[in-house]
Amino acid sequence: MPPLLALEARGRLSVLTRERYELLRRLVRIAPRSRRRLDAERQVALLTRQILAAELALGGKAKR
Repeated sequence: MPPLLALEARGRLSVLTRERYELLRRLVRIAPRSRRRLDAERQVALLTRQILAAELALGGKAKR
């Protein structure tokens, strides 16, 4: 991967990781079995998959 693309991908990876972290923090405050919680859990799962795919694309090892 060219250096500029790798740098951009790492930047995107840090944004995804930050979004996931903030969503997990908010998830704790949402009532169990509520619609908002289910949506947040789905979003966390999606972000996790995107982070793993980005790490693998960069040639790194998946850590999560």
